[in-house]
Amino acid sequence: MIRTVHWTVLIALLLSLPLAGCTEKSPAPKQGAAERTGGGAAGTIPDTMVKQIIERYNQLLIGGYMSMNMTPLQEVASQEVAMKAYYHMAALGEGNNRLVSQLKKIDFKEIVSPAAGTYQAITREVWDFAHVNIKTGATSNEQKNYVYDVVYTLENKKGRWLLTSISAVGEERDKGKSPKRTLPGGPAAHQGMSR
Repeated sequence: MIRTVHWTVLIALLLSLPLAGCTEKSPAPKQGAAERTGGGAAGTIPDTMVKQIIERYNQLLIGGYMSMNMTPLQEVASQEVAMKAYYHMAALGEGNNRLVSQLKKIDFKEIVSPAAGTYQAITREVWDFAHVNIKTGATSNEQKNYVYDVVYTLENKKGRWLLTSISAVGEERDKGKSPKRTLPGGPAAHQGMSR
């Protein structure tokens, strides 16, 4: 039961990475950041734009869970990534819950371009999150300072830079024990299973 809760929370968290109230992050990117392409024929962008796209995704994800609408994710994410977030949000909604989350800190550990038109960014993220009952407002499954290591893949799709893959590893904490590293089905459960 606890393991299921951790997976649900991890998935929800990653989906909600979009940070309602991130305290240590770069300024939010401008609207349409994913539509800009870089200079070269291969389509390159500066690291700052990679960071902006990821930060924007997290903002939209957090907002999507709050509003129960993941459509805005398609501003910076592929339809497949947005649909995974939608399915997770809908599953929570069927249980009369919504995910409320806060990205407290995001550190970009590495940004690389393994191939033309593709970037991968590795982050370490600290999240607070909880399930809130839609009808009663009661809070459950609350987690504080949950740490995720996340790998984001961005690809140039017809001149737009979009997140096409997200995977995360989170810490599972048991009272009185040191953290155990767990590999969920993907970034915050909604991104799970295929990563």
